[in-house]
Amino acid sequence: MYMFSGTWKRIKSIQSLSELIRGNAPGDVLVWDGEQWVARPQPNNNFTYFYRDADGDGFGNQFQPVLGIAALPGFVNNNTDCDDSDSATNPQKTWYRDVDGDGYGSADTTTTSCTKPQGYVQAGSDCNDSDPAIRPGSYDGCDGKDNDCDGQVDQNDAFYWYRDADGDGFGDIDDKKLACIQPVGYVSNWPYDCDDTNPNIHPNATEACNGIDDNCDTYVDNTNEGVTFYYDNDGDGYGGTTNSMKFCAGITPPAPWSANDDDCYDYDANIHPGAVEVCNGQDDDCDG
Repeated sequence: MYMFSGTWKRIKSIQSLSELIRGNAPGDVLVWDGEQWVARPQPNNNFTYFYRDADGDGFGNQFQPVLGIAALPGFVNNNTDCDDSDSATNPQKTWYRDVDGDGYGSADTTTTSCTKPQGYVQAGSDCNDSDPAIRPGSYDGCDGKDNDCDGQVDQNDAFYWYRDADGDGFGDIDDKKLACIQPVGYVSNWPYDCDDTNPNIHPNATEACNGIDDNCDTYVDNTNEGVTFYYDNDGDGYGGTTNSMKFCAGITPPAPWSANDDDCYDYDANIHPGAVEVCNGQDDDCDG
């Protein structure tokens, strides 16, 4: 083994090694003999060069060499890293050809390099590298193109159309299509059809006593003629006088509709006919 004269200095950590590297004299290298480091003029033997890999990407810094005869922790046997503080920047970094010069390259044409090659960029998300107006972030107007490369066409100026399978002029909210021009079989209206398989059921239909929600208002058999029910806002079983609806005879509407309008204060479930009157300054039982 090559022998050195002078004093050897034992290095116990990478931090200490970094300090020794920065303190090297011009032309000196660090030598590792398997147990310890030393800074000495370059020896004329077959020691292996190793290079500091600070970012752990497998590529070393050419300006931080050491010599050794054993594997070195935190060092590699190449000096091809151009930025040892960024693990994403190394000779295996992928660059994308940017033919149209819009700052976004094509994923179909790539190269690897530690530094940026001429005509290449970091972003490979261009879906049309022959048109600089087509790239991620572009405005996607109504021109039949996917200008912003998100897989959708014309969504910035387009709006939703809804499938009208039964042809009643009202569409299905769950079956929609984004387009600038109205697609065949689709409509743009609101409110939506609650049954797009029956042309007699839609928001403009007349409600009939048939057990069906004909007009898509979520209520069944609520007609202009019939028995009046009153909205029970506080859920105490007594309706108020401000909101009423007629239902077909024989129909018992769901809560919160009530057959009476006897509640004198429909915003407190503790106030209603039959409640216990207490000394609180309120008409608890609605007896006036």
